[in-house]
Amino acid sequence: MLLVGIQTKAGVIIKSPQWVKAQAKRFDGQTLRNMGMDIETNAINYRTYPQLSRAVECVVNELSEQNTYTFRNMIALLNPYQYAPLCALVLFNTKKTYRVRVTVFGKTRDCDISYTFSGKTKHRIPVMGLYADYQNKVKIELLNKRDIPVRKKVLILPTKPLTGNVSKVEVHKEFSTQPFLYDLTLVYGGANGVDSYAFDKNGDIRYTFALTPKTYGFQPFANGKVMFLHKGATRLTNTNTASLQLYETDQMGRFYKLYNIEKGAHHDFVELPNGNIVTAGNDIENHTCEDTVIELHRETGKVVHEILLKDYIDPKYVSVSDWAHVNSIGYDSENKTAIVSMRNLHAVVKIDFEKKELLWILANPLFFEDSFMSEKVLTPTGVMEWFFQQHAAYFLEEDLDGNPETKHLIVYDNHVDKRTPVSYFDHDAHSFVRIYTINETLKTVSLWKSFPCEKSSKRSNGILEKEAGRVMAMNGNLKNCGAKKGSITEFDYNTGKKINQYAINYSFYRAYEMKFETDKMAEPMEIDTDYCLGTIYGLNECAAPDTSKAEPLPEPVLEEPDKTEEERKTRLEKICRKNPDYDVDPKQDMARISMAVREDILYVSLLDHQLERIYFVGKNHSYYRDYTDTVQERPEYFARAVHTDIFSLNTFCEDAYEIYFQHHTGLFWSKYYVKIRKNEVKA
Repeated sequence: MLLVGIQTKAGVIIKSPQWVKAQAKRFDGQTLRNMGMDIETNAINYRTYPQLSRAVECVVNELSEQNTYTFRNMIALLNPYQYAPLCALVLFNTKKTYRVRVTVFGKTRDCDISYTFSGKTKHRIPVMGLYADYQNKVKIELLNKRDIPVRKKVLILPTKPLTGNVSKVEVHKEFSTQPFLYDLTLVYGGANGVDSYAFDKNGDIRYTFALTPKTYGFQPFANGKVMFLHKGATRLTNTNTASLQLYETDQMGRFYKLYNIEKGAHHDFVELPNGNIVTAGNDIENHTCEDTVIELHRETGKVVHEILLKDYIDPKYVSVSDWAHVNSIGYDSENKTAIVSMRNLHAVVKIDFEKKELLWILANPLFFEDSFMSEKVLTPTGVMEWFFQQHAAYFLEEDLDGNPETKHLIVYDNHVDKRTPVSYFDHDAHSFVRIYTINETLKTVSLWKSFPCEKSSKRSNGILEKEAGRVMAMNGNLKNCGAKKGSITEFDYNTGKKINQYAINYSFYRAYEMKFETDKMAEPMEIDTDYCLGTIYGLNECAAPDTSKAEPLPEPVLEEPDKTEEERKTRLEKICRKNPDYDVDPKQDMARISMAVREDILYVSLLDHQLERIYFVGKNHSYYRDYTDTVQERPEYFARAVHTDIFSLNTFCEDAYEIYFQHHTGLFWSKYYVKIRKNEVKA
């Protein structure tokens, strides 16, 4: 067990994450947003993630400014920002300017991690790539102007075991003829509650982000930033809930911004040259989902552009709510075009969103032959092989054929047609990473290269590493492979031969190479309080409902045969996904609805489509949110899924509110309350 602080023989004071978090409480007052209101509630009150990061940053700055810590007697903070447990931050000062080199020793020499920092006298040194539950050996060297070490120190940094499902992840090398291309491979997503992680060439986990994202939400951005899609804030749709909160984080676990997205975000996130964020969205008001593209302003979180894909598609294809299932986006803000992968149409489309024009469709012409869109389908040339329910379709930057008239598109072809069956499906037993050549002038397409891999029924991505002559297949959702649920395969680009393959016992969404941006992680983060951006979808004001006959909810009790809440959850979920009309006691379900407050946002956790309305009933004002405008179309996947709705308390008038649940069986008093008193917002 880690002590709060220990002095080692190497001359370093080690402080635990718990110590850092306790110290950060001293800075809550100066890092908390001034919300212009006081809130009293019996819901649990938590710090927000960005506010905690800023309070920790105050602790780090305070320690950095002290002259107590020198190279001889430095301080190491283990996982200081709380969400990167295999990272540490070492602080010390030197009288002269020195560059610093760090080496984190691997279990084998080829897994050592080493990096160097520019010359300074005040040193903030991130130590990244530690092993879990291990006495990590770390060498820190001071370098002179000729990069010759003048002093060195070896530290032993202890880490705790990982927790949750990521602690059960096993990565095994199945096949190898040459060293694997990536030193670290980042794996994230899937619907199995596994935190994002990165493994080394031995398959050992050397990084993890200790907060589980929504199925697809841990997208790497430039400079070590990551877009983290929060699964704990969602909005109901007719299928999978839409995540409403996107966090800008980094590899050290610091939270910079929170983007509230009114209609939700999913699957893919793109950073534009101007810093804005493009993501896939939902047309919830028109009862469809996963079928729009939105651009968010990086500094305000506001939607500055929205593309409704229905505007470009024959209405006969918009037959269900999840008709398109957008899962990747390529976005050119300069030319006003977007490349969009629509899984449920077996198609990739390019659109000009300024001219509102569909430019072309990459798909088997048979799919669109009886629609007005048929003339937009690219004409296949040569021997053609088609994709089915594809993912991760992107233009490549490389010129593969020396022809200035062509572009190349890489696609992960899952090669299944379960969601949209077609008569011409060939039932091939493989999935594929495919590269297509597109001539936009001639409106033609041909298959450039194809790499067969293990069957992955959904998710997954392919990567071309042209300079290294490699193609990576990130097979995220394997079927009929026993305990192996995912795999990563490295191919030789020229010969198509398999070079390496790793097997993973958990499925995932995507995988990429991970490179630690240590220089950026060494920089202080700005301690601003303007970190909550965007818009939370609104409430309706109403006359107060008649609460005189509202029934108070009972205390939750376990029914037979359940012995724990997890057993109850699992049992009922299995039953209701096979039989959505199964008779469950609604009072016992509602008794388990929980609430929490983070600053001025209320989080209400309940079951998918359980309630008709939530009422906030005050003495002078009342509000409600209605849930009857959507109906769960896919109970076999989403019945009894946990849904956490969010409410902006800053939109409420000053009052004392009791919270009621409208179920189809009646009105129930939740026993929760919120009292709001407005005050002046300080400049």
